[in-house]
Amino acid sequence: METVRNSVRSGRVSAGSVCYFLDVRQAVNGRYYLVLTESRRKSSEGFEQSRILLFEENLEGFRSELQASLDSMAEAIASRPEGAVSDRRAEVPRAFVKWTEQEESSLRESFASGTSPDRIASKLGRSTRAVEARLAKLGLLDEDDRE
Repeated sequence: METVRNSVRSGRVSAGSVCYFLDVRQAVNGRYYLVLTESRRKSSEGFEQSRILLFEENLEGFRSELQASLDSMAEAIASRPEGAVSDRRAEVPRAFVKWTEQEESSLRESFASGTSPDRIASKLGRSTRAVEARLAKLGLLDEDDRE
C-alpha cells in the first residue's frame, strides 16, 4: 500500500460502473503530484484500476492540452446536428444505450454458440460495430478479428 505524506485534495466523479478519483498529494520530498484513478467494476470480480500520475513539472503542458481538448469536445457537441442520436436510433434501436447485464449475457451466449456479430447485432438492436467493440471489451474478440 502506498504511503501518502500529505493529501491536499481528493475528488470523485461517478459515471455508471466507472468512478474517477482525482487526488492531489504532496510527496515526501515536498513536491506535488496529481493521481488520476479510473476504477471499473468487473462484475463479481471486484474492481480494475488504472492510474496516471501527473507531476508538478508537467502541470502547465497537461493543463493546456486538457483545456484544448475540452474546448474541442464542447465545440463538437454544440455543432452536432440536431436529432443525430434519434436519427441513429431509428436505424439501431439500442444505439448509445448502456449495455445491461442481460444483454451482455445474451451476447456471450450467442457468440459462444457461433452466431455472427451481424446476427447478434440484429437480435440485440445494436450495430455490428457496437457488438464487436463489446466483445473486444469483454475479451472475447481480438482487435485483429474486428471488421
